[in-house]
Amino acid sequence: MLGCNSMDQGVLLELARSGIKWLKAQSANVEAELYLYRGWDRGLQLQDGRLELIQEAADEGIGMRVLHDQRMAFVYGSGLEISTIKDLYLKAREQLPFIPPDPYRNLPSPSELEGNNEAALRSTLNDESLFLDPLTSYLPQLEEKHIQAIESDSRIKKVLQIGYGENRAEVVVASTTGVET
Repeated sequence: MLGCNSMDQGVLLELARSGIKWLKAQSANVEAELYLYRGWDRGLQLQDGRLELIQEAADEGIGMRVLHDQRMAFVYGSGLEISTIKDLYLKAREQLPFIPPDPYRNLPSPSELEGNNEAALRSTLNDESLFLDPLTSYLPQLEEKHIQAIESDSRIKKVLQIGYGENRAEVVVASTTGVET
């Protein structure tokens, strides 16, 4: 799968920083938050002991919240380009007049996120062993588990489905209020 072993969060962070800079230049009275996502999934599945499915997929996109005059709009688009950020902002601005004001809507500030121990959390979320081996290398293990399940109890006559899957994702959240994670 393309790109899944080269998880470079720096690319997403730079795009987020460029996007926030552009958003700040649009209006001093508008706050915005970007959520940038890039992910990969793959898996295989046996049905009745036979290979039924091999699947690989990738996804990427940008979510944006825009806050102005106590009104908050949310938009989402696929792709990771500065042009996507610009288009999303224009769409969010078009929505704002139709959203009722809510005095309790706000975007978090960096001080509200202090002490969340992000480094410790991040270290537990990344498994470097994923996506290293060819997906089909897991097939013998699945076949063995299928046989073990049937042989484990005489009442088990059939295993409908057994599978293996793995996924990876990277996310960056940044806002005009100074949040960057």
